[in-house]
Amino acid sequence: MLKKRIIDTHCDTLMLYSKDTTGFVGGPWNVTLDKMQTYESYLGTFAMYYDATQTDEERKAQQIAYREAVAHLLANHPVRPVRTVADLETLDRDGGMGVLLSIENACVFDEDRAELDAAWEMGVRMISLTHFKDSQYGCGNAINNTPELDTGLTERGKAMVKLVEERGMIFDVSHLSFKSFWDVAEAAEKPFIASHSNAYAVRDHGRNLKDEMFKEIVRRGGLAGICFAPGFISTAEKVTVAHVADHVDHLCALGGEKCICIGGDLDGLGDDLIQGLHNCAMSWNLAEELLKRNYSEALVGDIMWGNAREFLKKMLPKA
Repeated sequence: MLKKRIIDTHCDTLMLYSKDTTGFVGGPWNVTLDKMQTYESYLGTFAMYYDATQTDEERKAQQIAYREAVAHLLANHPVRPVRTVADLETLDRDGGMGVLLSIENACVFDEDRAELDAAWEMGVRMISLTHFKDSQYGCGNAINNTPELDTGLTERGKAMVKLVEERGMIFDVSHLSFKSFWDVAEAAEKPFIASHSNAYAVRDHGRNLKDEMFKEIVRRGGLAGICFAPGFISTAEKVTVAHVADHVDHLCALGGEKCICIGGDLDGLGDDLIQGLHNCAMSWNLAEELLKRNYSEALVGDIMWGNAREFLKKMLPKA
């Protein structure tokens, strides 16, 4: 029997929580404790987003706010930090709610190795180097609108790929430019994740993965999280769960049955939400749509939980 459980590899809920801790229970956010608890097991990847257009002082203040928010979240709510394979196996066995921490855009970093070590000690296990705009590490995905300007990763960015792998963190390529993606593929030795990206062939948006990019992720045994941002899904006036499933169909046809998961980007989309996928409690509607398309329960279970679990078991420290 298909268990109702989800691993989501990207949400922006922590940004909201860092400003107002009260909204996490019964609040209007896309990801709240009560919505997570509609599942037997729910593991959310809570991102700490940094804006490359802000001042150093503003980013450092946000860094402090995130640290305080994480401490408050774990101390005041029945959510387990997932930092190791042992933590993941406990959640897999016993059920419940879990949180894995990520950094979305390392533009806040000054001294790379020291900052990575500090983030690791805090519990961060996934990291990206850019967002839409460029950072000190390379080009963000905004440059994909003008590909002739895409210079890829900087030398510091290429070195950072090695440091991230040495530290044991998971490298996230979702917000990289196309050339930066291939620079990572050349520099990286381990599998990596596109935490919230879809199929470019279905919707030609610069935030999505071209077929050859996704095939590289598959070749490495990596992971790609299906994102619920309407603009990355379809140009239709009303984007639906069926449109999202079209991306799953395409990526499965490329051999991605074991490399697809959920990366909803919830609480990062404002009011721009997909009909039927308004919050994490509704994420299961995608599972129902896939079952209607004659996906087996085993494959649906892998997409919603199993694929991300197996990837994390490979990539997280044992204990």
